[in-house]
Amino acid sequence: MDDPYFHHLIEPTIAVVRSSFLVHELDHRLDYRTVPTTVSAASGYRVGSLNVGATPPAPTTPRTTLRVGYEEIEPVYMQGTGLRTSFDQLCRTRRNTRDYLEMSRRFEHWIITDIPAVADMPVDEQRRFANLIDVLYDHNREVHLYCADNLHRLGQALQGIERDRLLSRLAQLPVSAAAGHRKY
Repeated sequence: MDDPYFHHLIEPTIAVVRSSFLVHELDHRLDYRTVPTTVSAASGYRVGSLNVGATPPAPTTPRTTLRVGYEEIEPVYMQGTGLRTSFDQLCRTRRNTRDYLEMSRRFEHWIITDIPAVADMPVDEQRRFANLIDVLYDHNREVHLYCADNLHRLGQALQGIERDRLLSRLAQLPVSAAAGHRKY
């Protein structure tokens, strides 16, 4: 575990797993998530994009409010299973993983705008963003990110595995300045 404070709590579980299962150690030589795929083989999350310094297309639907749990997110733009909102609405507020899970069940296609440069993103916002990316990745949701920089330094304040997972997942998004995706 990355956090030594809790390591002693998991050691008994590790001992049971090692004694009860056939364990195969992975050598970390190749992260298969980073192997390029053809466009035709890509779907869901891997169809998304990381748009560095690009301006998102103008919304084509009216701005509205989205109820998540007991709170509302605004402004958002929705069309069918598509959601467009800003980093501020998702990560600079009191959002949590449960909110992201609820939203991911409702929306298959995401556009997230105004993602600030990593230098302007406090650790709590980086953690929320990492949680959001985890949820979107795990639910295989198409996501188009519009950011001020290429996010290669994102997660530097996070623990090793958490940071590595985030960067690996972001690396699967093609980097582009112009994306051909839904407009909502």
